[in-house]
Amino acid sequence: MPIPLGILDFPSGGVGAFDWLETTEVTSPASTISFTGLSSTYSDYTHLQVRAVVKPTVARSLSMTFNGVTSTAYSWRTVRGDGSAVSAQSATSRSNLQVGEPVGTTFSANLYGAYVLDVHDFGSSNKATTIRGILGSNDTPDMVESWSGLYYASTAAIDEMEFYFNGSTFTGGSRISLYGVK
Repeated sequence: MPIPLGILDFPSGGVGAFDWLETTEVTSPASTISFTGLSSTYSDYTHLQVRAVVKPTVARSLSMTFNGVTSTAYSWRTVRGDGSAVSAQSATSRSNLQVGEPVGTTFSANLYGAYVLDVHDFGSSNKATTIRGILGSNDTPDMVESWSGLYYASTAAIDEMEFYFNGSTFTGGSRISLYGVK
């Protein structure tokens, strides 16, 4: 008897499928991780999904930009819970999208933050790009963070994504993978 497909199971290559496109893994400290040529290389896809397991050398929030734009072109919202408290933040007219701090204050040696980030309609040239994501961290404090963001400076297709930590670098073992969604 065949096993029925669940809500998260997608056959490879069809509509709604998540296809692995590329991965960058850091072997020694690196200041940025970038993906370029996105709108032309991956024009068969409607959305992108970023899956990251990363850690900074100094506790900082992971940030990202699109198309090399570092002007006041971004806004974001976040809700964070650590099991005993909930907090929320928002920011507008920012030079980047802050997508959460992957490690807590104890900065344990083998703990990395895990992200899933959706970039909607990245190839569209007639609307602003929106993102949504979730972050989980099991350092002190343990937390889950949900956020959304908007790149409103341009309606140009997204050709480049750059990830970095303000005032820190990626440690060895940090990895960001890119998936396409049809």
